[in-house]
Amino acid sequence: MNRTLPLLITGAMLLLMLPQPVLAGNSQVGVLNHFVTVPVAGLTAEGIVAYRGHSFYVSTIGFTATNGSIFKFDKKGTLTQTFTLPGLPIVGQAAIYKHSLFVVACAGTLSSGAVVKIDLKTGVVNTAFSPVPTGCP
Repeated sequence: MNRTLPLLITGAMLLLMLPQPVLAGNSQVGVLNHFVTVPVAGLTAEGIVAYRGHSFYVSTIGFTATNGSIFKFDKKGTLTQTFTLPGLPIVGQAAIYKHSLFVVACAGTLSSGAVVKIDLKTGVVNTAFSPVPTGCP
């Protein structure tokens, strides 16, 4: 009896510590694969947002660039559209509301910027949607 309880506890702990994919069987939950590569040298991906499961928008940061870039990819990873944000090379996180893409973009560290609105139906980029006069991180 004295040895049985510790063995049972040890066995139960080992079962709980099995990796989740082993317990899940053939499920693909948690599997990461390379999806896309930013198509312009010198830019780094910063934010990604999916739109209706068929397209993905990737915002980028370019510390030596003069304009910002957002790339639209289809679900296969093919580049389908590029949006340019004049004078705002640091494009941060992105969010979609209804048929508009919103991103935070800055001219540089601790400088002016804006919340930029992109109409996903027309592709029109509105950098004056909500100016941020100072304090971009």
